[in-house]
Amino acid sequence: MIIDTIKNSLKAALEALDIFTGVEIQLEHPADLSHGDYACNVAMQLAGEIGTNPRELAKKIVAELEQNLPAEIASVEVAGPGFINFHLSPAFFAQSLQEIVTAGADFGRSDRLGGQKTIFEYTTQNLMKEFHVGHLMSHVIGNAIANIYDSQGAEVRRDSYQGDVGMHIAKVVWAIWKDKDTQEPFPDTADTPQKKAKYLGMKYSFGDKMYAPKDEDLAGFSEGKEKNQEEIEEINKKIYKKSDSEINEFYEKACAWSLESYQSLYDRLGVELDWQFFESETAPVGKAIVEKGLDKGVFEENEGAVIYRGDEEEGLHTRVFINSADIPTYEAKDLGLMQLKHDAYAYDEAVIFTANEQNEYFKVVLAAAREVIPELAEKTTHIGHGMLQLTDGKMSSRTGNVLSAAELLNTVKEKAEAKISERKAGEVKSGTAELIAQAAIRYAILKQDASRNVIFNVEQSLSFEGDSGPYLQYTFARCRSLLAKAGDGGLEPSVELLEAGEATAVERLLYRFPAVAHQAADKYAPHLVATYLHELAKSFNSFYGSTQIISDAAAAGYRLAITEATAQVLENGLKLLGIKAPEKM
Repeated sequence: MIIDTIKNSLKAALEALDIFTGVEIQLEHPADLSHGDYACNVAMQLAGEIGTNPRELAKKIVAELEQNLPAEIASVEVAGPGFINFHLSPAFFAQSLQEIVTAGADFGRSDRLGGQKTIFEYTTQNLMKEFHVGHLMSHVIGNAIANIYDSQGAEVRRDSYQGDVGMHIAKVVWAIWKDKDTQEPFPDTADTPQKKAKYLGMKYSFGDKMYAPKDEDLAGFSEGKEKNQEEIEEINKKIYKKSDSEINEFYEKACAWSLESYQSLYDRLGVELDWQFFESETAPVGKAIVEKGLDKGVFEENEGAVIYRGDEEEGLHTRVFINSADIPTYEAKDLGLMQLKHDAYAYDEAVIFTANEQNEYFKVVLAAAREVIPELAEKTTHIGHGMLQLTDGKMSSRTGNVLSAAELLNTVKEKAEAKISERKAGEVKSGTAELIAQAAIRYAILKQDASRNVIFNVEQSLSFEGDSGPYLQYTFARCRSLLAKAGDGGLEPSVELLEAGEATAVERLLYRFPAVAHQAADKYAPHLVATYLHELAKSFNSFYGSTQIISDAAAAGYRLAITEATAQVLENGLKLLGIKAPEKM
């Protein structure tokens, strides 16, 4: 790799100057392409040790380097207070184009994580609630990082964790049970998954309000509040124990409908899960873990419940793991989930994605896990992400006015269809509009650090000219169109250099893709891939605007090689982000 070539050249120069001290040589890409392709601060690192001016030392190192420059390096120069900048040669860029075209879909892939077993949990939600835009955020980020890990050779598995027991479930089942003798029956079994999900969402909203009415709720909801609470809590116990056949019937049908609605969305998003874990499965396992920890003094009894007392000095708060009704809480279930996942797939690393709201919660859960199942806690990483906010802000499932992921997708798809029809006459293919809609949403989420909130603007996300997913898709389609048109005219890509001119900005970005994927995996940072792809697309479109790619000029073949490599890298990078690139737009 070129980075090793540069490091070896630097090491040889330092040894020739008798100043190599075993210092770690670090290289980075300058933010400004005019400053070269790689920069190194080794002179500034060593200057203090040997008592000299860093810029003067950099000049000596450059002079030594210039005596034996590898063919891949065109020139070296000193910059600023002592940086050493490297400019790569046209021959290197021609070779990198060939490598991209030859590797094809494998360009950017690596086996450096080969043998590492990693399981990603990112499609997680409570049954009987709609798959809303917050869940979509988790899916998009988790799926992208899982894809990036896979590209680095890891053995990747994907799972979801469904909340099929708990008070949220009891509230829905209670609301259905209360209506069993009314004229409001279950939806017909032939109804769409979306209609069934809407029904369950309304029942949750009603049950939640009747259990704990708030000031803004209807005044009548407060009547019979205590009776409602008792009934809901009793149903919660029956669901855990499966002790009531009538309640079981309502519960099982509602769970099946909820899963059906999720699966319809998974199919649309292209989600392929290796496992689906359920709270009802993790509850007994987690309870047993907590009870063992109680015997060891990790947990303690408090007012009929079992708690983990967090260390305030470490910024941890106290949480209940088994409540006073002897029912394991979310905390205990998460311990059970860690065990069940390891039983299913003896992972080296388990990565969990949730909203930032759960960051403090997971600090406590993982602290407790380190004391009762340390071997699994050490392998578990929790990553919190921001919220997806629309023009009317964050929407809560308690209001009964949730914007579902399907509704968002449908809205953006409709606007994509309208936008395409404005750009060209003729029928708009639904499949193309769907790909554009998903690209718009996924890229809007992934183009910034995952920990930050996303303010989603539909118009901006669908722009064919800005920092958007459709812009990247359009650039890919433009490349494919150019290659097809050239082929029809008998022109083919060629990496043969006819003249040793300065490399284009496109060439100077293309070869960096494997390093970007590498860094994105190490930092769980898909925005690094998104940012890189935008820079590449922008550079190619500038190249396209200033250069006649298809012509009878001798350089046409090489320009087509740049186009072919750009298309390949865009396709590979978009795939990491979970975005499909249509050939025509």
